Order: sequence, then structure tokens, then C-alpha cells
Amino acid sequence: MKTTETTNVKNSSRTHTSEATVSNTMSTAALGVAGSAGLAIGLWSFAALVGGLVVSGGPIGLAGEYLRAVSGI
Repeated sequence: MKTTETTNVKNSSRTHTSEATVSNTMSTAALGVAGSAGLAIGLWSFAALVGGLVVSGGPIGLAGEYLRAVSGI
């Protein structure tokens, strides 16, 4: 009959896995917040552009109004 040798190995990767999971969760949350902020800014700028186009009477009117605003005339 063969004898088998057993060794006790302390599993220290459990703590590292927990820390990695928390770090991964925080990174995912930060990415979601940054992405949402970018989306909100993009939608706001698009709405401002459309509003400017409507008020000025179209793209040519918007360009003219922009040049008047920049030059101070």
C-alpha cells in the first residue's frame, strides 16, 4: 500500500482576491460616473448647438452671429 504525503498550504490569495475585487468595483464605478458625465456634457452641447441654429436661422446665420460675437461688431 502506498502512503500519500499531504501538505498544508495556507491560502493567502483570498485576501488579495478580495482587495482586487474592491479595486475592480471602484474602477468600474469611476468609469461609469466619468462616462455619464461625458454623455451629459455631449448632450448639452448638442442641444446648445441646435438651439443656436434655430435662433440664428440656420448654419449660415449661426456662423455670421459667431463672427460678430468674436469680432465685437
